[in-house]
Amino acid sequence: MSTSRYFNRIVAIALALGIAITILFMNGSALGLKAASASPAYTDAGRLFDDSFVHTLDIVYDDWDGFLEGCEDEEYIAIDAVIDGETFSNVALRAKGNTSLSSVKSMGSQRYSFKLEFDHYNKNLSYYGLDKVCFNNLIQDNTMMKDYMAYTLMDELGVDAPLVSYIYITANGEDWGLYLAVEAIEESCLMRNYGRGYGDLYKPDTSQMGGGGPGNGRGFDMQAFMGDDTDSGSDDTTSGEPQGDPPQNGDESGSDEHQREPGGMSDDSDKSQGERPEGFDPSQMGELPEGFDPSQMGELPEGFDPSQMGGMPEGFDPSQMDGERPGGMGGRQGGGMGGPGGGMGGG
Repeated sequence: MSTSRYFNRIVAIALALGIAITILFMNGSALGLKAASASPAYTDAGRLFDDSFVHTLDIVYDDWDGFLEGCEDEEYIAIDAVIDGETFSNVALRAKGNTSLSSVKSMGSQRYSFKLEFDHYNKNLSYYGLDKVCFNNLIQDNTMMKDYMAYTLMDELGVDAPLVSYIYITANGEDWGLYLAVEAIEESCLMRNYGRGYGDLYKPDTSQMGGGGPGNGRGFDMQAFMGDDTDSGSDDTTSGEPQGDPPQNGDESGSDEHQREPGGMSDDSDKSQGERPEGFDPSQMGELPEGFDPSQMGELPEGFDPSQMGGMPEGFDPSQMDGERPGGMGGRQGGGMGGPGGGMGGG
């Protein structure tokens, strides 16, 4: 009897307490409570990707000239990075790019793009949760605004995109120029956009493409890649994949005898890729029908008025049409950066 009497009171108190807590959380903002942010700390105001001001980076490294001479090798060096006055020691820096590496040198410049990895030597080191960041040189953009506008526009449209901001770089205190800091499409970027279960990140293998250092296509041979030096009937040839190492300069595949004309066509039909169907005679193709006169084409029928075309039928309502529109090209339904739904591709 006693238990039953107190049970009702306990239930009533618990119910009242639950209602009070619910009201408190629903009106928390009015009481000064703030929701915990799901964004990483490196996105906070005043940090690297706050684009309301130009940030600073001083690269501290004794042999800077030696590093510049070997930039095309894309080898990492250990530096101290001073970002907005805050020092991060023993972080990794290398030049980045594919054909842009060689193009910078061909322009007589040393203003390479860079990639900074905080966790390269120390897996526990980061910039407030950011593992890697790229610095684009913008050397072929006189406005120095195209990349910034493209990334920020995608972000405004709700497309998953890297964070960006402008940064002025110095090397051992020497002016090096204005760059665009870009959140590298790596683990931090994926976690920010998709959470811990972000899925797989795919990066194309550029070992046979581009024009940078090892791993970026130096010594790339287009003839070997296209398969001119392979036997189409060989059992060792796999369709769509070049077999073995690309021949070096001076190999037979690079001789004039095997050079392709612009457009990828061989100058010798007997050496072209693939086999023609049995009985195929190209001389039978391309003839016009007897009596055909192309000069008679292209004239509109007498009295034809194009302004009368294209109008919608009276009462037409496109919302009544069956089917749904496919996902957009760049929106969230059309594929994302590298999460389970699509691939923005690692840079």
